Amino acid sequence: MTARGRNPATRSSDAGVTLVEILVVLVLIGVLAGAVGLSIRPGDRTTALDREANLLANRMEQAADHALLSGRPAGIIWTDVEYHFVEFRENAWGTHSVPLLAERHVFGGGLRMVSDARSGARVIGPDLLPQDDEPLTISFASATTRRMVTFDGASTSIGVPSQ
Repeated sequence: MTARGRNPATRSSDAGVTLVEILVVLVLIGVLAGAVGLSIRPGDRTTALDREANLLANRMEQAADHALLSGRPAGIIWTDVEYHFVEFRENAWGTHSVPLLAERHVFGGGLRMVSDARSGARVIGPDLLPQDDEPLTISFASATTRRMVTFDGASTSIGVPSQ
């Protein structure tokens, strides 16, 4: 017993929580919040339409760079659902020597390429001048959005077509 007549090991039922108990609860909340925060991945902010437009623009520039360095013309062949690149070697058009450009790229998710024709082909010359003095413009379309890729023979730009 203490001088006042109470045992320090016992607490009355109306006593509050101790600082240690509060700290333990805060640590548990912090650990759980951290685990939840790390398990949530950041959302992909680009749409499939933007990814496809960027991919085509990058591949067209790669084909132009390769044509310039090799001295051999390249070409893009497309339909409304796919495209691939070819190369002029030994007096004939054939599969492109860069494997990434040679493989057919097929769109998914309801995307399609929109141009004046349902399919087409365009030469990318080693001089990097646009064929027919006109830049190639291909639009990508989804159900609600469009993106336009313009290739001038050496570089590309991506935009939103005017309505």
